[in-house]
Amino acid sequence: MIFVQFLIHYPLGKKRFETHLKQIVLNIKYEYESGRLSAIGLLSVVIEKLPSTLLEEFAQFFFLPLVLQLVNDDSDKCREAVSKSISSIFQRVSMDILQTLYDYMLRWSSESSSGNGGMQRASAQLLGIMVESRQDFLKRGSNASDLIALLTQILDQELNKSAFSSNYRNDDWELGYFCLICFEKINRVFPIVSNRHDNIWNMVIKGLTHDHLWIKQVASRIINANLVRYDPQKYSSNTGSSQKDGCIIYSIPGSLYIIAKGLCQQLDVANDQLTETISTLAIKSLTWIIQAMHYEPKLCFKENQIEDDENEKNPRNEHSKSPALWLMTRLSNIAKNKGELRREAVFKCFASFATSCPIEIISPHLDLMLIPLHRAYSEAENILQQKQDRDNYRDNDVDASSLDFLKEVLQVLEDKCGTEEFISVYTTIKNKAKERRDSRKQEIAAEAIRNPEAAAKRKIQKQLREKQRKKRRMNEKKMGIKRKKKQSSLA
Repeated sequence: MIFVQFLIHYPLGKKRFETHLKQIVLNIKYEYESGRLSAIGLLSVVIEKLPSTLLEEFAQFFFLPLVLQLVNDDSDKCREAVSKSISSIFQRVSMDILQTLYDYMLRWSSESSSGNGGMQRASAQLLGIMVESRQDFLKRGSNASDLIALLTQILDQELNKSAFSSNYRNDDWELGYFCLICFEKINRVFPIVSNRHDNIWNMVIKGLTHDHLWIKQVASRIINANLVRYDPQKYSSNTGSSQKDGCIIYSIPGSLYIIAKGLCQQLDVANDQLTETISTLAIKSLTWIIQAMHYEPKLCFKENQIEDDENEKNPRNEHSKSPALWLMTRLSNIAKNKGELRREAVFKCFASFATSCPIEIISPHLDLMLIPLHRAYSEAENILQQKQDRDNYRDNDVDASSLDFLKEVLQVLEDKCGTEEFISVYTTIKNKAKERRDSRKQEIAAEAIRNPEAAAKRKIQKQLREKQRKKRRMNEKKMGIKRKKKQSSLA
């Protein structure tokens, strides 16, 4: 700080002044992270303390090295500090200087795809920083609309890349991610402007099923932010246009079904592909969506049709009259297959439905929710009983906590629908499950007599599955121990 005061107030010639500034800028490339952080901090103080006239004179002198450091620095802390310094420049310079810097960003955003895309990614990051720092600049003329059009063009190219294509690189997700982050900031500040651009919303919807988790996460966040601005119970064909204006499910016909399908695909993945943030956002959005489906099912249709789902029956034949039934069926089928995190996410979704939705939405679909819940409860109960029979109490807490969670979800559904209806439906489900289980046992016994070779193969496959199950349980246990050690060390 003393050096900064000296630099600003002590009478120095222009050449000597520039020499001091050059040395400060060179120091941001220091070899060690701590040294770079100190240099970036000093440069930030200089940017904040310099008189406006001097800052505008040296704006580009500071800006370009900071951009290169933003692209090339391996340290997250350093990149964050650089972003704050660039934000300070944006906030303090005049409109004319900012327009010059904006022109640089536009030029970098059109970088040839033959390069490594570093300046394109930097451009997307810088545009996001500028949106946060200088909202008044975006209000000028058509700057906001032009920027959204540019982001749409880039996203159209980036989100169509597949991780399985021959020209896909490990960092190909970054440009699309930063473009979505930039649009998220625009949508937060200028929702009316962003809602006029259906093309970019189609890109956001496509991002729900992208290969990379961060793309999915930011796309889910943008979708959820748009939906929660409206009340799904009051959203119908009779609602005034002023209340509908800006909601993507109204401006893009059929998007409600596509969004619901994408969110279901996010939940229907292996445990290592599902994060708590993604599942939480999916639950919040699906809780809103099922209410909109119930009160206005036409929003799921595009020209009176619904797309066919590869993993489900044709919804036009069975579920077209009730998209809410299709959604419940899809979630029920997702939770039937084993997968602790996937099931937990779906069951939390059911609990959210019961807590937030009217009973006329929950009651007709109670059986679809109870079928996977009963299956998961029975499996957890059997595993716990087997461990108790073997006098192995070490892992019982894990299964007991799982059972407690399932009991809580069942209790929420019972409180919502009433004890009499709940017991009636649950008893029917348990009886049908027992009938199917007995039928399978009879078929296996008959097969052992009719076809001993096939029965032997079945036993071998069962033994292999049991080995895999034990191995998976051991890995989960090791991961749990590592997670507890990490939490204890952080504490």
